Amino acid sequence: MRNAHGDDKMTTPTIKIFYKSRQANQDSYWSQPESIESLVNTHVELPSQVRENLAFLHGAFDLVQDTDFLLTQIFRTMNNDTANPLSVYHKTGGLQDWMFDNGIGHTSMSRNDVVRIGNQYFCCDSAGWTQLN
Repeated sequence: MRNAHGDDKMTTPTIKIFYKSRQANQDSYWSQPESIESLVNTHVELPSQVRENLAFLHGAFDLVQDTDFLLTQIFRTMNNDTANPLSVYHKTGGLQDWMFDNGIGHTSMSRNDVVRIGNQYFCCDSAGWTQLN
């Protein structure tokens, strides 16, 4: 049996966040990923420490089946200096070295960054999200 996020109901859906690389932003700032498969060429998956430090995620998926709500909360967190685990203002001190080493040029979630919830991929738009196929 699968939940609304495409995962087994008894498990918490897998969340992964992919930021568009600095090089991909320079090459094509406005373009969305062509496909889920193309993410490997244009995006970098954020490290597990990011997911682990997004406190609101722990247990939230068992209670909330509203994908739009979850995406909004992820976006808000990743655009808040003190809540974003990448930020130097986060209680952990941020992951600026990791970002530099992996070619990520932005701390905040931006247009064309991607969130995976379960088996579904969503691309951040200027306003809202587009599900990728």
